[in-house]
Amino acid sequence: MMDGASEPSAKIFLWKLFKRINCAPADDLFDKISDEDIIEVYFTDHTPIFRSIKFYRETSYTVDEALCSTWYDFSKRSLIITLKVMRKVLTFIKKNHHLTMPYNVPGHVIEEVGTEFQLRHWMQMKYISGAHKNGKLAAVISISSIDPLGRKAAH
Repeated sequence: MMDGASEPSAKIFLWKLFKRINCAPADDLFDKISDEDIIEVYFTDHTPIFRSIKFYRETSYTVDEALCSTWYDFSKRSLIITLKVMRKVLTFIKKNHHLTMPYNVPGHVIEEVGTEFQLRHWMQMKYISGAHKNGKLAAVISISSIDPLGRKAAH
């Protein structure tokens, strides 16, 4: 930002989101988030509702692309990693977890799909957490870090 002003923390925007959708996050969620993390929030049907500013700084997705596509439609990773992520998310949703848990998914390459620049990143999925409404899981929060690898190689 200009004039040395610092960018608002993703935690502030995340808290406002939870207030707006009337959900309560896991008690330990905010302890797991750093300013360097990418935060993504999805309803339990995988519809995206929030991505942190850091997400937009590191990727070439437009707001429309990022909020109108599910994670598995707008990005590509190896099939094995995709299955591990899906298994973790579906298990998390089924068990209605109230804590923030490590993803336990190995670091991997993720590629943008359908963007102008088709950037590639090394992704480390750190934590999965939830936000509850009336005791039921209403949203899933993903905390990750990414490092740029450049553009996708031309075929």
